[in-house]
Amino acid sequence: MALGIPEKYLPRLWERFYKVDKSRTGKSGTGLGLAIVKNIIQDHDGQIEVSSREKGGTTFTFTLPICPENQSELSCCQDISVEGNEVVV
Repeated sequence: MALGIPEKYLPRLWERFYKVDKSRTGKSGTGLGLAIVKNIIQDHDGQIEVSSREKGGTTFTFTLPICPENQSELSCCQDISVEGNEVVV
């Protein structure tokens, strides 16, 4: 069963070294993973969001631009196609 993350913890998930109460899962970590992921996505002009329901699971959703904002043409994207909800490279 998915545990989900209590809403009170969500705003701090992106902080370096922050860990949700490990007694909930019995697992430990460094608290760096999500901070690193967020920085990498933001460095590529993307966004990441989290939604969670206690006892209902957690979903992380991220978006990345197909081409950099400063690219006026899609020439950088000639090997990229969109098929339904997926981007194929």
